[in-house]
Amino acid sequence: MAARSELLRSAFGKASPSLGWFIVNPHRYSYRWWHMFLIMLVLYSAWASPFELSMEKAASIALVVIRPSGRCLLRHRHCHILLRHLVTGKRQGLWGLLNLLRLWRLRCASKLFARVEKDVRFSYLWTRLIKLLCVTLFALHFAACIYLWMVFNYKIKELTWIGSQIHSFEDRSVWFCYTCAVYWSITTLATVGYGDLHATNIGEMLFSIAFMLFNMGLTSYIIGNITNLVVRETSNTFKMRDMVQWVSEFGSMNRLPEVMREQMLANGQLRFRTKEQLQHEHVKRIGPRGMVGEIGVMFSIPQPFTIRSRRLTQVVRISHIHLLQAVRPNTADGCIVFSNFILVSDFVEYLESLKVQTKEVAFVSGHL
Repeated sequence: MAARSELLRSAFGKASPSLGWFIVNPHRYSYRWWHMFLIMLVLYSAWASPFELSMEKAASIALVVIRPSGRCLLRHRHCHILLRHLVTGKRQGLWGLLNLLRLWRLRCASKLFARVEKDVRFSYLWTRLIKLLCVTLFALHFAACIYLWMVFNYKIKELTWIGSQIHSFEDRSVWFCYTCAVYWSITTLATVGYGDLHATNIGEMLFSIAFMLFNMGLTSYIIGNITNLVVRETSNTFKMRDMVQWVSEFGSMNRLPEVMREQMLANGQLRFRTKEQLQHEHVKRIGPRGMVGEIGVMFSIPQPFTIRSRRLTQVVRISHIHLLQAVRPNTADGCIVFSNFILVSDFVEYLESLKVQTKEVAFVSGHL
């Protein structure tokens, strides 16, 4: 498989370099779909691993019928016997905790969320909310499975959190016990504490203490992320309200005309709308690409933009007077230049609505 550092995406939409038949390209769509399928398996493994550890009924192995061979193997070495019990023993035992090592695969899901957050095709707000929801659900599920694991591995069943309330719970269904565990887990996570379920032995008390400490950190993480998302979504609204208030106060203090105040407010609203990803509709109303820059050069307005040139190019800034002096001897060429600048059907009405631009257009027409 080719390394990702060697196969960076080419700019300007160029295709990735073609590799050999036996080399896996991580940028191919087939590999991406396969990676998504593996992430679905990882999510299932994250749900099933604690569940199989907590309840022996859920981890029951299907019956396999085989034909025994004529020979039998008798193991007498202690290391071989220990290894066999570790591999084929009960999953509820202490060694069953090694099954939780499969949760290390969750880093693939974390990388997926990190990649989706950087993708502009998806909403950053909904991506973060789904991530927080998944973290909360996994914490609830994991705590519920640990509670069940402690119950089924305790010697005296009546001295457990569920055995003290429900007698002969071992004969109940798997989903009944799991529902009770999730109920106690979510009441503990939400710090509700109705009192109907409570810890009755030292192990459950110690785990409840650790779970509450984890709950404090998880609650702070969730509240901090949601607060950041809300502030990020409402920051432009508050900035626009402050801008409108400042423009109103500035116009009242300087006794500006009502038309100028409206123009200032319209300019501010256009700026904030472009920040809210509505720039396409407003740019279409302005005119062709580069029209604003050309009009700004004509009216001696500096343009704080950077450019990129692929050829040997010289950028010269000239004033309004120098431009007229260069164009006045050639009337035909001057008409073409100025018609390219200002004679645009959709933009003439906008220029005529502004008094300053209207005077400049009349000045240019008179000199030509």
